[in-house]
Amino acid sequence: QLDDIDAHLQDFPVALLYQSGYLTLVDYDERRNKYRLDFPNGEVREGFLEKLINMSVKSRFDGLDMALDIRDAFAAGNHEQMFALVKRFLTGVPYDIQPSKPWELYYENILYVIFRLAGLDVIAEDRTATGRIDLTLRGKGCTLVCELKLDGTVDDAVKQIRDMGYADKYKGEGRVFIIGINLSSAERNIKEWRIEEA
Repeated sequence: QLDDIDAHLQDFPVALLYQSGYLTLVDYDERRNKYRLDFPNGEVREGFLEKLINMSVKSRFDGLDMALDIRDAFAAGNHEQMFALVKRFLTGVPYDIQPSKPWELYYENILYVIFRLAGLDVIAEDRTATGRIDLTLRGKGCTLVCELKLDGTVDDAVKQIRDMGYADKYKGEGRVFIIGINLSSAERNIKEWRIEEA
């Protein structure tokens, strides 16, 4: 489901999608005066995501197929393959629509969108008692706790997750994996990652 949308739908693209039938009302929080919107069915979701991905990523591969491959890899527990696909996906993002000096939050947003488009349950800036997890991916019996470092090291990313106890929030809910991700501003992509069980 999509994030909460202001009751007045002040964001024109969201209002347009709602009015055109690409989004439908699925819940209303009366106390907060917030609506929750989602795609009305799988056919609309796939059609929308295919167009959105293919408009965003100009490459030899089909964007929807790539998103489905990412989802399948996650569901199969093949996290190495999933991140290899994400890295390949990022190679198709044109350089001229990226900031000249990318920052860590830019990549966090890009990864969040990729995982959302792949249909995964992803949380950005997932709050814990000791800080915030950059990205959390959740599935049946499996949670991935991801820390990003721009021009840093995977060692630092993994150490931060362990030192801050980020994975503790999900222990007891199935298998929990720690993912340290090092991003390269020069390559504008994931440079390396490391996956460890918590």
